[in-house]
Amino acid sequence: MSFKSLLGTLHSVVPLDSGIVEGEAACFAVATSAKLGVPFSSSMLESIRDMSILDDFKKFAIRGNMIDLAIGFTVGAAFTTVVKSLVNDVIMPPIGLLTGNTDFSDLFWVMHVPEGVAVPSNGFQTLEMAQNVGAVTLNYGQFFNACFTLLIIAIAMFMIIRTVNRVDAELDERFGEPPPSQEPSDKKCEFCRSTVPFRATRCPQCTSELVVPNVSEANKATN
Repeated sequence: MSFKSLLGTLHSVVPLDSGIVEGEAACFAVATSAKLGVPFSSSMLESIRDMSILDDFKKFAIRGNMIDLAIGFTVGAAFTTVVKSLVNDVIMPPIGLLTGNTDFSDLFWVMHVPEGVAVPSNGFQTLEMAQNVGAVTLNYGQFFNACFTLLIIAIAMFMIIRTVNRVDAELDERFGEPPPSQEPSDKKCEFCRSTVPFRATRCPQCTSELVVPNVSEANKATN
């Protein structure tokens, strides 16, 4: 039997998600190789170790919140790009026109000019001109644009979260079951011991799944 067939036998008896640790899998491989007459070598041990690493990576990569996090990151990056375009291409040009500057990103102070570089009589008109000659500049115009972008993103996120919370509260008020009068307002996560709402089914800190206890059990635990 070849080494590949031996690994196939190991996979069929000890699947990657079985929870068997690397040492136990190695012992099983040694026993199997001895029984089948296949010499056990260090390359086999390395392959078993690679299998264990692959198993750990699979558990890490397909966790429940990982997909949600990737979707949120992608949507957030796209939203940031749209807001930057809104600030740089729509909002700032009219403001720059009113203040006599066509582009706020060209507002800067020249702090130092390298020796031997001739400064134009009317100064550097754009930031690109100053940077091309190696001048050290303080780019307060770009900082202002970034602050304006952050302000718009913060306002937009506040309005979205506020709307979602209001809709959630209205749905709870119309269709949700009112909590019993003796029900506590919060509980402890049994995994990370952080405080979470009593009816929470997943901990926001460690993302562990939680079970909503009965009110009588909660009162006994509180007392």
